[in-house]
Order: sequence, then structure tokens, then C-alpha cells
Amino acid sequence: MNLPPQLRTLLVLGRVSNLPTVWSNCLAAWWLGGGGRWERFAVLCAGASLLYTAGMFLNDAFDADFDRRYRAERPIPSGQISPRAVWSMAWACLLVGWLAIVALGTRAGNRAF
Repeated sequence: MNLPPQLRTLLVLGRVSNLPTVWSNCLAAWWLGGGGRWERFAVLCAGASLLYTAGMFLNDAFDADFDRRYRAERPIPSGQISPRAVWSMAWACLLVGWLAIVALGTRAGNRAF
């Protein structure tokens, strides 16, 4: 499959192939918390996905010097994306992901939306 280079860069940077693991963790937490409305589950998955992706972006941003020496094919050292863009997207994903999770309530199993 040929993806646009910018999209491929973001997918590699965010390690999105690991997102099914994040979603299965959300499903387990949602189910153990008593389940509830599927809309809340979707918000939980979206928020957790954004937080995970932000973490992956931050990992590459913090490790840019290491990657320049040992993993030159990674998106930042190879020049596919600027460190500033990665930092900006990471903070945006953290904020939006946190807001999504906070919108679910402050207590596990809280069913009021």
C-alpha cells in the first residue's frame, strides 16, 4: 500500500501498529468497570490512543540525539519531520487525550456522562 509520505511518517512516529493493544486494555478496563454505553468506550479508546501516540512522539523527540547516532532511519534524524513539529503534535495529543479521558468522569465505573 502506498501512503502519502507525511501520513506514513506520522504512523511510524506514533507506532500506531501497537494501538490494538491499547484498545484491548481499554476494553478490559471498561468491562471490569461495569461496562456502560458504547459511546463512553469509544471516547475512552480515542483518549487512550491520543495519550499513547503522544508518548511515542515524545519518545522520539527526547531520543533524537540517540537516534541520530544509532537509528538514522527514524523520522526525526532522517529529516522526514522536524523536532518542533513532533513536540507540537505531542503536546496537542496529550492535551486532547487528557480532555477526552477527563470528560468520562473522575471515578472508574462512573456511568454518568
